Amino acid sequence: MKPVTFLFSALATLAAAAPTAPVTDLEERSFAFDVNAFHGFKSFSQVNLNYLLNINSLQLGLLGNLASVNNLNILQFQPLFQQQVFDISALLQLQSLHTFLQIHQLGVLSGFDLASLQLQHLNLGLLNNVGVLDLQQFISPNVVGQVQTVASQPSVSFDPNLLAPGVSVGNSNAAVPAPSSDGEGSNVVTAAEQEAQEGRSSLD
Repeated sequence: MKPVTFLFSALATLAAAAPTAPVTDLEERSFAFDVNAFHGFKSFSQVNLNYLLNINSLQLGLLGNLASVNNLNILQFQPLFQQQVFDISALLQLQSLHTFLQIHQLGVLSGFDLASLQLQHLNLGLLNNVGVLDLQQFISPNVVGQVQTVASQPSVSFDPNLLAPGVSVGNSNAAVPAPSSDGEGSNVVTAAEQEAQEGRSSLD
């Protein structure tokens, strides 16, 4: 079985096992959260995480959508937004978030109550000291300025059109930044990616 086929089979099993409820019911008992604790779903506290946020075009607004529409307890991701150190644990959490939001964009989670879903981060056990290794020491001083420039760029605005057909945005608009009306939002990622390419060239 191909890896992609296996992944979608696993997701189908998860979707079948999850409790279903009308979208309106989900909205009525939507999980309460403080948008400020998530920086308005626009950025992280750590500069290198913001750099990765921008070059990967990660839409943090989708997380607010999951909380408002699917009742997901997003507090499990709050430590990532408050992270001050760039370490392996932060990278693993960011990868988990990135993958989860990509799955959401496919529409697999549409219409399911995710209140009881708790994503378990990788348990490093006796290797836990590896997780807190500060990765800043491995970043070349030559690219620090470029990383900071890309990290300071406004993140990609939440775009409901990226959701698969049938995935509702519910009442999450109050918690999610609205798309830019001046047309500049579409150029942010391109500029960030260009800076990122220059940064990688400097490393080479």
